[in-house]
Amino acid sequence: MRKKRILFCSEATFLNTGYATYTREILKYLHGTGKYEIAEMGCYGKVADPQAADIPWKFYGVVPPDDWPEEKKREYHAKPTNQFGEWIFEDVCLDFLPDIVCDIRDFWMLDFAERSPFRDYFKWCIMPTVDARPQARQWIATYEGADACLTYSDWAGDILEDQSGGRINYIGCAPPSAHPAYSPVEDREMHKVNMGIDPSYKIIGTVMRNQRRKLFPDLFEAFRKFLDSSEDKNYYLYCHTSYPDLGWDIPELIHQYELSSKIMMTYICRETKRPFPSLFKGAVIQSPFTGRRSAVVSSVKDGASYEDLAAIINTFDVYVQYANSEGFGLPQVEAAACGIPVMSTDYSAMESEVRKLGGIPLKPKALYKELETGCLRAVPDNDNTAKELLKFFSLSQEERDDLGKLARKNFEEKYQWHLSGAK
Repeated sequence: MRKKRILFCSEATFLNTGYATYTREILKYLHGTGKYEIAEMGCYGKVADPQAADIPWKFYGVVPPDDWPEEKKREYHAKPTNQFGEWIFEDVCLDFLPDIVCDIRDFWMLDFAERSPFRDYFKWCIMPTVDARPQARQWIATYEGADACLTYSDWAGDILEDQSGGRINYIGCAPPSAHPAYSPVEDREMHKVNMGIDPSYKIIGTVMRNQRRKLFPDLFEAFRKFLDSSEDKNYYLYCHTSYPDLGWDIPELIHQYELSSKIMMTYICRETKRPFPSLFKGAVIQSPFTGRRSAVVSSVKDGASYEDLAAIINTFDVYVQYANSEGFGLPQVEAAACGIPVMSTDYSAMESEVRKLGGIPLKPKALYKELETGCLRAVPDNDNTAKELLKFFSLSQEERDDLGKLARKNFEEKYQWHLSGAK
């Protein structure tokens, strides 16, 4: 009997993006069952891409190779959605003849499969990113047309079921997990010393891209309010983020909230590729490894490995996810995997994740409707966040450690690749 054929549409699994990582781990699980023939249509990977040589399933790249005729390249660049695979999808279907097509991306990245002339010949299982409510009516209509729908969070599933009146065939939540590098260290104080951090420092940490919906201005204000109300001033805010970027002006925020000696960031030595934590001293600083001004703030281009980022997160005493919305927010799970207690804005996917991890929800002050999408976004209550930080640090070290152990336990029970693979 022929094995069922699954075509998975996502970002090429040899990349280190969120979609690529999720697809890679799920396909490893599905491939390992031996039950299916697997193929991957990987955007941002080239046709016949040499980086796909070691992938154990069939790979279809989306980007035309350099030696292709100009007319083929023009066809690719003629439409923005071609980068997600629209231009080559029918060719892939004809070659692989999938029984099932899966897609885990945003609406505008996946809706072309619904319009395919071959739609009647495959089952369509999608896992759209749902990061706010309400979802656009057009999106809901497309999701209703899928044969099955999964989500990254329980909250997202509730939104889809509610807005569709149950017409979406929602089959559950299949969240991502953390890389095995994310695990607790035995001696956190000694670990801080080894990372070049005074072990007496109490660190509030976050891992967020410097972009509009990541609320760095509010986080800085909440931290300032917390500092002002705390007798102990030995607290630091560690922001593993990028600067400069297309987001917030970090130096201006530091100046505005008088935090010049309180903000830590990750720098990468461009010569040795080694990361190190430091008080923020600008976009380019002296590297401790070379003695030269060759260190830049960590970014997508100059980033930290899983192992390096796990080492950084293990210097945190508490992790804070402070965003106006999230499709998931993987660093919350990575922090919990390291045994770090988690605080998150109590809205969107964070609403589910912070509770499942046994963390502390940070109630928003209000929700506002965003002009561009019509979705509601959270306005955080910075006074309440400052109070929650005070309450957290008023606990004994043993009580805080117990919260970290609970976070790790919940991670092990609820956020594992084999659980999502089985779903």
